[in-house]
Amino acid sequence: MNISFAIKLTLVLFCNTALMTLAVEILTFDNYYGNGGMIGTESMVFILNAFVPPLAWLINPWYIFKN
Repeated sequence: MNISFAIKLTLVLFCNTALMTLAVEILTFDNYYGNGGMIGTESMVFILNAFVPPLAWLINPWYIFKN
């Protein structure tokens, strides 16, 4: 059950970060490398997604607020 949830969560996070940014930056603005372009934006999104979710699981603000 946990593996199934992890796979679904990974696919949804990938679609949310990569494909939505691809649709907005390339199809709407046609900006690949410029200031605020897709390459720089995706790099920062992937770096933040590597560090923020584990910290949110480790430091759970809703659990701290509840207690």
